Amino acid sequence: MPEASESRMCPYLRGRRQSQVQPVPSGENHCLVTASIHLPRTQQSRYCLGGHHKTCARFQRQNNQPLPTYVTGVTPAAVTPSPPPPPLTPLIWRRPWFRTLMRLFFIVLIAGLVVWGWHWQQQQVQPRWTPRPPLPTALSVPTPVIDTLFQSPSYSVPGP
Repeated sequence: MPEASESRMCPYLRGRRQSQVQPVPSGENHCLVTASIHLPRTQQSRYCLGGHHKTCARFQRQNNQPLPTYVTGVTPAAVTPSPPPPPLTPLIWRRPWFRTLMRLFFIVLIAGLVVWGWHWQQQQVQPRWTPRPPLPTALSVPTPVIDTLFQSPSYSVPGP
């Protein structure tokens, strides 16, 4: 990794055992704002030595606060405040009229389903009084005489 220039380095980055900063990510570098926290090498290369220290959360938190009492001879760097977010129109489901519109929609939907169900049920039910077709006229046809295969019963007293 190429060495970092002084203008790109974070003003709060210092060496632990010597006064000078190591221009490459090293375990000897530490942050003056959080002296007791280990500073990972990836964070050193990305923020502290890479020129992006103004986006570091520690750097931004230190903006208008005094430095810790154990730090001497360092003036805080000026941090430009971030611009305010642009005004955005609220999402449609977060607008005040949307909840009322949804309630009305569901009421109309349920009423429509009830009416449709009643209409469907009326078409399926047969009427209570069903007209019957006229009864057929009776025809007088002589019935044929059937020969009996058994003896006719006797009404006499059975005898000896």
